[in-house]
Amino acid sequence: MSDLMDSLYSIFIIDSKQITIILKLLLALFCGGVIGYERGRHSQPAGLRTHIIIAVGSCLIMVLSIHLGDLYNGDRTRIAAQVVSGIGFLGGAAIIRFKFAVKGVTTVATIWTTAGIGLSIGGGLYLVSLVASGIVMFTLMALNVWERKVFKKGSINKLVLEANRDLDLIAEVFKLLDNYNIVIRNLGLTEDIVQNLMEINVTVILPDQISVKSLFYDLSNLKGVLKIHLDQKDMASIKSRLPY
Repeated sequence: MSDLMDSLYSIFIIDSKQITIILKLLLALFCGGVIGYERGRHSQPAGLRTHIIIAVGSCLIMVLSIHLGDLYNGDRTRIAAQVVSGIGFLGGAAIIRFKFAVKGVTTVATIWTTAGIGLSIGGGLYLVSLVASGIVMFTLMALNVWERKVFKKGSINKLVLEANRDLDLIAEVFKLLDNYNIVIRNLGLTEDIVQNLMEINVTVILPDQISVKSLFYDLSNLKGVLKIHLDQKDMASIKSRLPY
């Protein structure tokens, strides 16, 4: 009985090594939480909780990988290396949630980077992890402010095109919009395989000096385009989330 109690005591005793691991997990929580909070504020599918869990989980896996590598004299990076490939499933889910929406790509990038930050913390690179978190936040927030100033001379609109089902048409639409110096912020695509039709939804920033009539005329001349209109519905929520 005493041996059992001694074993239980040895399991739950907190030594300096375990304190270090706990501090690593808390630092991962902080770094993941900061990035996740910013993502959550912009209504992204992967927000505060997701980024915290990714960072803490990655940190824990890195700690475990190092521990088992030292314990059995094996490769200390083998387990941790699987995080890099495995995190792609979460990233894929973020894109699938919004079908072909381009804005999901930024969230995928933060998910992947947050996993890297967690691994770095688990590996003991604390300062590097904090700097990486700062760079991510600068990219998401400071560059966002700069980007809004650069593109402020224009109005945000949702352009909807109904057309025959032809994915090559999307490239033609993009090329035409580029000729008009129109900034494309988001892309959505809905396909009707039965009727061989598709609906292209493009959130764009239209320059103030642009002729919408001329734009519509050129778009309507593209082969396969059946109908074009500007959809003002839900534009307030779209504006609040751009540019992501």
